Amino acid sequence: MSINTVTIEKPRHPGNPPEAPLLRLDAVWFQVTGTLCNLQCTHCFIACGPQVDRHQMMTRDQIRLYLDEARDLGVKEIYFTGGEPFLHRKMEDILDDALAVGPTTVLTNGTLLTDTRIARLREVRERHPDHALTIRVSLDSFEERANDRIRGGGSFRLALAALKRLTAAGFHPIVTCANLPDAGGEARLKEGFARLAEAEDLGAFQLKILPPLLIGAEATRSRPYGHNEWVTQSCLTDYNIENLQCTTSRMVTAAGVHVCPILIDEPGSLMAQTLRESMRPFPLAYQACWTCRTTDFSCANENVTEVKTMSGTNGNGCGCGPAGGAVAEEPASEPRAAVTRDEVRAYYAKAAETPQPELCCPTAYAPEDVAHIPKAALEVSYGCGSPLALAAPAVGETVLDLGSGGGIDCFIAAKRVGASGRVIGVDMTAPMLARAQESAHEVGKALGYANVEFRQGVLEDVPVRDGVADLVTSNCVVNLSTDKPRVFGEIARVLKSGGRFVISDIVSETTVPETMRADREKWGECLAGAVTEAEFMTLAREAGFYGLEILKCVPYKTVENVRFLSVTVRGWRFVKGPTCVYIGQYATYRGPFRQASDDDDHTYPRGVPVEVCTDTATKLQAPPYAGQFLVTDPTRPIEEAKSCVSAGVNGGCC
Repeated sequence: MSINTVTIEKPRHPGNPPEAPLLRLDAVWFQVTGTLCNLQCTHCFIACGPQVDRHQMMTRDQIRLYLDEARDLGVKEIYFTGGEPFLHRKMEDILDDALAVGPTTVLTNGTLLTDTRIARLREVRERHPDHALTIRVSLDSFEERANDRIRGGGSFRLALAALKRLTAAGFHPIVTCANLPDAGGEARLKEGFARLAEAEDLGAFQLKILPPLLIGAEATRSRPYGHNEWVTQSCLTDYNIENLQCTTSRMVTAAGVHVCPILIDEPGSLMAQTLRESMRPFPLAYQACWTCRTTDFSCANENVTEVKTMSGTNGNGCGCGPAGGAVAEEPASEPRAAVTRDEVRAYYAKAAETPQPELCCPTAYAPEDVAHIPKAALEVSYGCGSPLALAAPAVGETVLDLGSGGGIDCFIAAKRVGASGRVIGVDMTAPMLARAQESAHEVGKALGYANVEFRQGVLEDVPVRDGVADLVTSNCVVNLSTDKPRVFGEIARVLKSGGRFVISDIVSETTVPETMRADREKWGECLAGAVTEAEFMTLAREAGFYGLEILKCVPYKTVENVRFLSVTVRGWRFVKGPTCVYIGQYATYRGPFRQASDDDDHTYPRGVPVEVCTDTATKLQAPPYAGQFLVTDPTRPIEEAKSCVSAGVNGGCC
């Protein structure tokens, strides 16, 4: 269960932060709708949403005053962002004002760009032939499922429809995509968007790839900045400081002038009430500055890649490309896959024959747990801490152990679930399975019953039917997969409703560098494939797990300045019922925290009844939430029930 209590104090710069001078004022940004947005993206660096009014919407009169000042100061470009700018009822009028000053860009999620609105935008553009109007549409993947997992169901198709309308109306849009930790890198994004352009006949557009900013919602979704990710004086030695956006632009909100679009949630970023007063140096005292310095990141329309299709045309060119369809100009070479399954299989096949001490984390088993297990199985026990003690399998349960290796965790579970229970071990390595099956006979004799079986298979395609397991465990194997979302999807598939996983694995404090990911030995040692703890939790949540808990977290080792941790995590599976409705049930959080938030984004202030749907009421009365909430009986008959809709563009419950 995720708990929201008081605001945690943000880390402070460890030394004297260097300053970025304002060399000239080329661009002015406007946070036109504040933090109001029709979507609530899980990676938004200022955490906008339909109910978020942390920053207020600007009025047209406010914007006009700043536009007049911008003209007097010789500003060359105007940008509008949010929130979602097209929620502003006077957005077309505001663009009319801006285009009288200079070239103007709007950053949008595209979901509100109807035919009628685009026709109005075209009329505005035609009134100002000397200045370009550019529309930037945000998509977070070239795959619908991956995008909608971040932005909400239906957002992908709405954005594609907007792109088609824009190109048909003679615009040359820019697609903005974040290179998130699970995106696969810039080369994969460029190739994927080129394929999307061809498959959807999008015409020509430009692609701007942004680095992830580890603040706001993204700090929770993946990870916050590490303790050493700060800009220091030495970072600016022999560096062209003009690469920093804050040396040539400022950001205007309803509250005044900030240094840049990224830092508007930082009180120290509010510099003045006028643009002229803000034209002074700014201290690079925030961790987001580290991303700008290390990536030369700019929010402006720079560093874009042209994406074309054979059939796509626009007002700026014919859209022709080489035979074969879509192309992305200036393609980066696709990096070799970090590791292949066959390489991991070969690595552990060798470890099955000859024990490999470097694969073992400090792990101690209780003598009573392993007394019935033969020495041959104990010798090839590789992992980062058995999850079985914390998982507490009950008598009669079915346990599935993924990456079962020599079988030690299966044999511990066999004793815990008793003769009426069942244990299934899955491993892809034939020599490991052979050793496990040899040991299973001896374990059966020691226990007086045989309840363990082993199957050959991979984590991404588990050879077990749906809804079999009460408990899924794994010991330091999820990090070996290069398709972790699919692994968590398979775990969800094989679990019963109300079942749980307990996984021990290695995670990193900061993102593992690409050089380490290419090291085959470090993959086998469970280092190169590690994700951050926050990424691990996000993967589980996006697969539908809730009530996520970190049961154990201890330091493991530091390699190439990356600190690794051994963690054990538990998550619960709930299969949504065919009819989830509101029937007048209320849940009251008992405490001790001031408020609590669950993994379905419900927030429960302590002592305040909150109406919940039938599925949520069931969850709150079962583990791991049982005892923390008072849930009332229904107060409405089922025929008067209100529907609980799935989350998407228009929101939902669970």
